[in-house]
Amino acid sequence: MSMINDFEQAVTKLRKRLTERETRRQLQRLDQKENVSKNGEEDSDVVPWSWVFTRLLVLLGQYPSGLTEAIVNAELEMQWDECSSEVRRGVSKLTLSDPGSRRSIDMYLHQKFCFLADECAGGFLEKVRITGTRSVTTPVGGTRLLPTEHMVFLLSESDDQDKKFLSDRFDESLSHVAAADVEEGRSFAFLVKVHQIGTVHAARSHGRLKRLHVYVNDTSVEENACLVLWDEQIGLASLFRKGDWLAIWRPYVTVERQAGRDDTRSITLEYGSQTVIFVIPMDPTKEMELMCSMASQPSQHAVPRDARGILDFKWYPRRLLVTELAPKMINITIFGKVLEVIANMPFENEGIKVSRYGIRLTDESGYCDITLWDDIGQTATATAFVGDWLLLEGLATTERVARGQPGKLVKKRFDVFGKVELGTKAWNVSSSTGFLCSPFLRNILRVSAALAEKRHNFYCRAVISNWAEGKCGRTTISIHPRCNRPVETTDEAVLYCPFCAHFIEDYKLTYTLRFVLDDATGCCEVDVGLGVAEDILAVTPSEYVRLDLDEQREVLGAIIGKEIEGSIVRVYDQKDQTTSFRLTAACVSGSCVQSTKALIQNLNG
Repeated sequence: MSMINDFEQAVTKLRKRLTERETRRQLQRLDQKENVSKNGEEDSDVVPWSWVFTRLLVLLGQYPSGLTEAIVNAELEMQWDECSSEVRRGVSKLTLSDPGSRRSIDMYLHQKFCFLADECAGGFLEKVRITGTRSVTTPVGGTRLLPTEHMVFLLSESDDQDKKFLSDRFDESLSHVAAADVEEGRSFAFLVKVHQIGTVHAARSHGRLKRLHVYVNDTSVEENACLVLWDEQIGLASLFRKGDWLAIWRPYVTVERQAGRDDTRSITLEYGSQTVIFVIPMDPTKEMELMCSMASQPSQHAVPRDARGILDFKWYPRRLLVTELAPKMINITIFGKVLEVIANMPFENEGIKVSRYGIRLTDESGYCDITLWDDIGQTATATAFVGDWLLLEGLATTERVARGQPGKLVKKRFDVFGKVELGTKAWNVSSSTGFLCSPFLRNILRVSAALAEKRHNFYCRAVISNWAEGKCGRTTISIHPRCNRPVETTDEAVLYCPFCAHFIEDYKLTYTLRFVLDDATGCCEVDVGLGVAEDILAVTPSEYVRLDLDEQREVLGAIIGKEIEGSIVRVYDQKDQTTSFRLTAACVSGSCVQSTKALIQNLNG
């Protein structure tokens, strides 16, 4: 059964064009035109595959009526120019000892940092970032900066002294934090990566006005720890960014076990009077150099690895397959077909239900189960159905942990998961009308050829020759607006969503129909996907149910003979072991084709 799809072929074509353009520009900057590859193959790994795919889907989402090839190329070129220039430019805040500058300023060092000058011979005071300070004029007319607690010290993974300092002092992991150690007043030192910087909220704490959460992790635990900054401390968040590593020395630590989950704890870090933060900045320049160097590695690509062994796949050049996943990876992008959508398996945390959904995704290499937490879980599964093609960005994997029951063989494995704090996003590529309505991105296949080749997905141009009620024996059903799954009514007349596993207040109607599509070379019976029937009928489900039976039949009868272009996916029901097809997106042609003869002439033309 062919896994070939128009989605990947379109991305490959766009990526190749961008890469060739970027390669020419880089070589022009380096004045190395004599090294330009004659066939372009050696330089095929400059622009990341995942970057092209995600930007394309965002663009098509903004223009669902479709785009031309010229517009897409121009837009991607502009976005890549902005992205790559930012990567080359890097980030710099404030350097107190800059050999390249003749200007300098003295600063009083806050007493909490004095031990660094004594213990480390001042090595860590050469490059810092500060906020929340002010300058004063000295008696001799000079200028100095007043002491401030709001300072971070910059380290580099390429510096031997810095690496030794990190390995000697920051060898603890979040998974080893015990409540008993916290109660005994033990001091901690963690090396963690910034996954997300939140927004400022009201403090909701006595004596404090504002708070900001910085979500960090060392991948030894599945749940992110939360670094809380209060009031003036919030300025510290401007001294690092998502993707940087923080070596946090002596933070205040609190540990709370999540209700209903004995194996899961919530860890909170606070910036206290003895806390010192060292920042190991993500080096965008090296990432760009790494991307360019990957072109000469045909089979195995170097991936940035930090001191903790975390592999960052943000700029990985090629498509990452399921079987290539490994423990302790971040910024993963996976593209595949949905085998199963797992309903919410909630648990309670301090009396509040936390949602947990799952998706089983497959590609040509294998399959994996992905856990999606809270909002992104509901958002991703709301539009994902078996057979759909899904792109998931911003996933991560845990470290390898032992799994098994007492007395049985223990197998070590790792989990793949996504959550909002990681920047996880999901796109249903199959249902993209922008893709369908952009002719240069997809190929129209004859139905007979698509069925003979057993395509997992295909695009066709066909006439609706018949319609029927859905599998439930009705033309409309009630669904939960958040997850788009059928709802139930209890004996007490209360609405309940089995998929989300909680009671709901409202519902919406959707069509449940089957169409027979005929392109004169073959016929295909399809279940009509979410929202597709409404686009074809031009009547909303709520309007439809208010019509009498004859009027409803008239509305449905009017679609017979309509020509549409549609996106179709093959659906395999593992329970019944049957195969069916679903129409995931459609656009109605400008005119209705009322006869097979006219359709044949159109195909032959």
